[in-house]
Amino acid sequence: MIEKIKSFIINVKLQTILEGEEKTKEYVRIIKELSSSKNIMPVGKNEGIQMYSVRGIKDLKIPEFIYGHIAKGTYIQDKEINVIENNKIIKDVNKPRILKPTVIDFLFIPKKHRLVLEKKNGGPLEKEVENYLRTFLKNTIRKEDVLEIVLEKDTNVIHQIYEAKKVFKLNYEISYTNDDAVGHLGEDLEDIIKESKIGKLKLSAEADNKTVGLKIDKSILLAGGLELAESNGTINSAQILPKEGQKIINISNKEKPKIIPIEIDLDLGGKFRLWYSEIIKHL
Repeated sequence: MIEKIKSFIINVKLQTILEGEEKTKEYVRIIKELSSSKNIMPVGKNEGIQMYSVRGIKDLKIPEFIYGHIAKGTYIQDKEINVIENNKIIKDVNKPRILKPTVIDFLFIPKKHRLVLEKKNGGPLEKEVENYLRTFLKNTIRKEDVLEIVLEKDTNVIHQIYEAKKVFKLNYEISYTNDDAVGHLGEDLEDIIKESKIGKLKLSAEADNKTVGLKIDKSILLAGGLELAESNGTINSAQILPKEGQKIINISNKEKPKIIPIEIDLDLGGKFRLWYSEIIKHL
């Protein structure tokens, strides 16, 4: 049986003195701790989301992936609720929980420090999961460590910038990659960021000659920034003359998460192993 999965990705980045296997194990620990915490975050009106039931962790071994679930459903925060009992309305103790949940699955890939989540109608939205992690995951890290959560954005916008006839304005926001593979210009810019002890870099560039536009090729600031932004940043805005067009347009991926559609054949094995085998090709 073929199952289609639309995935979105959150980059979990830990700044720590831990290295190698110890750092990878720390990623597993914090995701396990969060999934066991029973934390519920309110979203919208009388709704909430909760991460739970992480599996795939093996003693003394670093797993290729671990997996679990996130639920979204009705959530009443009040300590007491009105109920009918013996033909009377009385107050009863409210137990915090998610009711009528819509459940999505997730994979966490420790060596890539990526949380891969299923996009499903009625399930948690990309921004909701991002905010959930920002709210609760910071409580699991060591005091001396620093955590950053980045929802990966649609790379089609970056491709439009590269392919444009002219680029007049570019505004991006990026951070360090935590050892992700990037192009040589991205590596050069990251070296500058790390040497300067910069956590986040925001750049706003405007061409000095409107008839020529920005010179992006071979520019560490511009092309290097775009390379880092593919998985570690956001194109807040860009003003371009498209490859196939005569009209200047403004583009952005600020509100456009990266969505990766894949198909798996459940006759060939379990969902999570098959999902991992396909999604890892995109990371």
